[in-house]
Amino acid sequence: MSAPALEINRSQALAFRVRRHHLAERLGPKQVEAAATVGLQDTPPGTAGLALAAVGYFAYRATRSFAGPVYDTWLNQNIPDSSVRATVISITNQSDAIGQTAGGPALGLIGTVFSIRAALVTGALVLLPTIGLFGRALAHHGKEPELEELPAS
Repeated sequence: MSAPALEINRSQALAFRVRRHHLAERLGPKQVEAAATVGLQDTPPGTAGLALAAVGYFAYRATRSFAGPVYDTWLNQNIPDSSVRATVISITNQSDAIGQTAGGPALGLIGTVFSIRAALVTGALVLLPTIGLFGRALAHHGKEPELEELPAS
């Protein structure tokens, strides 16, 4: 003789997840409802950071896959001379490879010796000067006034 089948509907499953993750105590009723609408996963307590990291990783991978074609399109529209465009693409790829080859192991060593947080902070500090470059580009509307003053060759 087999055991009777247990029937659980969606609202029972969501109520269980809300209780299991102590969301009722941490969130208001509307926030609990929103979390249930988006979906709740059954992860052990204390592993929300891992789930958030996984979502961030997949979002990063998805946006990174779009960056290349958008960048190439932007270059093709803004650099009419193909030899200059080829040089820009070459320098970009070389600097990316050098940055990954030199920076990756260095940041990995910092993460191993100290902590992942220290490696992330160091990586952010290394990239910090790019804010100044973006600010300069915005101030000049993407133009280089010094280059425009040079005689045409």
